[in-house]
Amino acid sequence: MAPVTTLDRWEALSPVPVQPEGSTSQCSPKFRDLIPIPAKGTRKPSTRKVAHSIIFTDSHHKNSVENAKKNVLSLPEKRAIKSSNSSSAKKSRDVEDAECIFCEDLFSTTGADWVQCQACKKWTHVKCSGVCKRQMRYICDFCLDQQNRPIKTEIEYQ
Repeated sequence: MAPVTTLDRWEALSPVPVQPEGSTSQCSPKFRDLIPIPAKGTRKPSTRKVAHSIIFTDSHHKNSVENAKKNVLSLPEKRAIKSSNSSSAKKSRDVEDAECIFCEDLFSTTGADWVQCQACKKWTHVKCSGVCKRQMRYICDFCLDQQNRPIKTEIEYQ
């Protein structure tokens, strides 16, 4: 059996007969004659769902954002009580009926808006504290005074 050359392999694959390089009697085959052009396949439709944008000025969206802001500064939250003995029932009434740190009015007697101090966790009326309803963090005047007091660093000797 004779060895297979590169030219023999090329002739076996090519539909057009290929002449050796020294031949000038025929033109060289064109590329499209050697390799067939692939047929165009059918295009599949996209199965991905179309995403829609949220309209931030929509009244439903605006109302939900405003309600979330109102709930932050609304009424004092009630704490859950784990045990049901008589002393805890008395404590729960005290927790639910918070006292304003400025006017000492009880929560149960007024239906006004209340705000909680972030430092001491005590409650006060929005009107008594002078805080804006939109303000997220509130620290009462008593806690601010304690934070701003100068600390004595010198020890007095007698």
